[in-house]
Amino acid sequence: EPRHRGVSGRLRLARLLLADAAASAPAEWRHAFTETRLSRATKRHPSLADRMDALWQDLRYAARSLRRAPAFVAVVVISLALGIGANTLVYSMLDGLVLHPFAYPDPDRFVAVGAQFPKVSGERAFIETLSPPEYTDIRDGAPSLEHVAAIDLGNRSISGGDHPERVFTAFVWGDPLASMGVTAAIGRAFRQEETTTPGHAVVLLSHRIWQSRFGGDSSLVGRAMRVNGEPYTVVGIMPPNALLLGADMWMPMGTEPQNIPRRARQWAVVGRLKQGATIATLNSELARVSRRTEQSFKAEHDVYEGWNLQAAPWAEALTTTTGIRMAAFILQGAVLLVLLIACVNVAGLLLSRGAARDGEIAMRRALGAGTGRLTRQLLTEGVMLSLVGGAAGLAVAMTFMGPLSAALPGMVRSMGLEARPNGRVLIVTLLASVGVGLAFGLAPMLQGAWHRTGVLFGQLGPRTTQGRSARRIRAGFLAVQVALSVILLVAAGLLTRSMTELRRVELGFDPERVLTMRVSVAREKYADSTIVPFVERIAERLAGIPGVRATAATTQYAPGNVFASTLSLRGETPGQASARQVDVTNATPDIFPTLGYQLRTGRLLASTDREGMPLVAVVNETLARRYFPNASPVGQQVWLGDSTGAQVEVVGVVADVRNRGLDAPVAAEVFMSARQQRVQRNNQFFLLVRTQGDPMATLPAVRRAIQELDSDQPVYNISTIERDLGESLVQRSAAMTFLLVFSGIALVLASVGIYGLVSYSVAERGREIGIRMALGAEPQDVRQLVLRQTAIVLTIGCAIGVAGALALSGTVRSLVYGVSPSDPLTIVGVVVVLFVVGAIAGAIPTRRATRIQPVSALREG
Repeated sequence: EPRHRGVSGRLRLARLLLADAAASAPAEWRHAFTETRLSRATKRHPSLADRMDALWQDLRYAARSLRRAPAFVAVVVISLALGIGANTLVYSMLDGLVLHPFAYPDPDRFVAVGAQFPKVSGERAFIETLSPPEYTDIRDGAPSLEHVAAIDLGNRSISGGDHPERVFTAFVWGDPLASMGVTAAIGRAFRQEETTTPGHAVVLLSHRIWQSRFGGDSSLVGRAMRVNGEPYTVVGIMPPNALLLGADMWMPMGTEPQNIPRRARQWAVVGRLKQGATIATLNSELARVSRRTEQSFKAEHDVYEGWNLQAAPWAEALTTTTGIRMAAFILQGAVLLVLLIACVNVAGLLLSRGAARDGEIAMRRALGAGTGRLTRQLLTEGVMLSLVGGAAGLAVAMTFMGPLSAALPGMVRSMGLEARPNGRVLIVTLLASVGVGLAFGLAPMLQGAWHRTGVLFGQLGPRTTQGRSARRIRAGFLAVQVALSVILLVAAGLLTRSMTELRRVELGFDPERVLTMRVSVAREKYADSTIVPFVERIAERLAGIPGVRATAATTQYAPGNVFASTLSLRGETPGQASARQVDVTNATPDIFPTLGYQLRTGRLLASTDREGMPLVAVVNETLARRYFPNASPVGQQVWLGDSTGAQVEVVGVVADVRNRGLDAPVAAEVFMSARQQRVQRNNQFFLLVRTQGDPMATLPAVRRAIQELDSDQPVYNISTIERDLGESLVQRSAAMTFLLVFSGIALVLASVGIYGLVSYSVAERGREIGIRMALGAEPQDVRQLVLRQTAIVLTIGCAIGVAGALALSGTVRSLVYGVSPSDPLTIVGVVVVLFVVGAIAGAIPTRRATRIQPVSALREG
């Protein structure tokens, strides 16, 4: 009207608009007021049926919406299944092995007492650490503890049935069942006098061996069974949850603790916190016990100088000692990074999908949907996706739970520790699924574009690109993915390089084709003077088996040395050598050719080194360098124990071997003939059998040869040295495998994120690219434009990730060997891998960008 009639037309239009407003405004105001009042009343007092109806409507709409995007749903569910499944699997291991390994009542009240001896190693240890007099010091000096017990570990043979069996046995003072807070399932526990006075031939059996060997026969309690050939009465069966240190049989010590010297430190001390007592209070009491003991006995035992007693809950003490705790927490941290990467990846996908739904969201707002209503709908879709992904993740975790438990070290499984699903694991999985859904369901709100209704009228849509803020949010999510992937890849790379370095370690001996087994000779059947001759006869009999090249018997062998003693040199006063620890190996002379030890100077042990002859020893190069730096040790005199002990002449030096593990420094070692052992009279030996072929193939013949000598003599801990070496690396190997899998998942998710970002950017900027090409841009110019955006995001993500990896390098320090936790080669390699993956992931959408036809892009715009 104004265009056709000039000023008069404009005035006429203004008059018409004012008249219409005056006529219609009151009625519209009354209608709006009534609707607002009714709406507010409904919102204030919605019924349960209204809420359920709204929820059902949201669920149906979410299902229809997701059904229309099957590819998107598949990618999201797979991403979440990997993240939540891995998290569930590792949390099951963390829960079953570290947080709640045993179902004891009030497990935090069941504690172990550990000790630190700065003069020896300085490390706090809980197992086989304390002596019986120290146990009584703790029992009498820590009023916060009740039911204090001491446990020594050993082995005993039980006979009867089809074959003799060697049983891992705990020898106790006190009542460990009361310490755990449980009672015997059948029968009773030990009485106090049974543990402190001799002559009580009684045993307790674990529930496990009661079921496996005796078929759960309840009449066994009260009957006699033969232990080391002697009758012992079974007085009780432990409950299923009382598998302490993997011991299947308990026996009383049968003597007073004061009858055993303070230097015999091979007991674990456990107890139960009294009601109301705390670990802090108990540790204060133990500190006072430590100081009193130091003041009273430091002159006689200088290892007490600066020593310290400290308690911890039993689960923490056990998992710290076995090394499980740190590894489990590292893996849990790694898998949480995987879950976070999956969430960020899904959030990025939802951002892209949310941008494509701007028109739909704007239409719903125009029809009256408020911000709260739209937010609820987005959260419903997010939670629905996450619950489906969580269910798939739980299925993944359950599939791999069995293989994971089977892959745990034998020592861990023997203690009854396993990864298992339970209510806590299911709750954590459910919370993780819902939490993930709520977190990434809100991601599209960050873009802000759907808060406006302008898209409904063509102001925002596929014809133009979105603002910088939306692109920055998506790029930020991708940078976070890349950063987290860098952290995981660096950790996996460090462990992989560490394993490579460990496998290159020179052992110093030949571990191939050596069968190992343990034999414990019953003292009830063999006198001390006849134990070693019996073991020597076994070794001689095994040497005659076809296919056997050499045999030996020894109290320990590389790389698993554990027995040590102090060493004194000529001219030292008593007590000076307390801090000089050396490994002491008692063996038959054939140990050196059997394991391939190299003689450096002097001679090896001989069959003439026996009872009644001068005591002689062979030492390793480390001992020779450390204690005889300016002279040859051959012909020198040393004393095992203090200088009042047995005088031993050094007759030879052998080359160093890795006697304390592949990753530990070589310990000083003394080899003595088993016939001349003086530190203790051993009745337990390892048999070493070097074979021409497969060592395990000779095992039946080995068993028959031993049975021919003594039909009641069992062998146990059957293995090979090569298997022992693998077992020593199992913790690192498992951590490396897990981290490699997790970092592989992270790399896949990051590549999906890069592909999604580049692909969406190309689709969003199609018109812009068409214009550029219409104005003369070459394909390589377009390629550089697209790749520049990816390179910037990768650079920022890698920089943040490298900084994070360096900050967290200390967490993997205990698992790496031969490589720095901040190794630049590993870091550079990871960055290169990520840039290569980024280039590959962005190649397809980049190629698509260079093929955009300018005419088609302009026509679509």
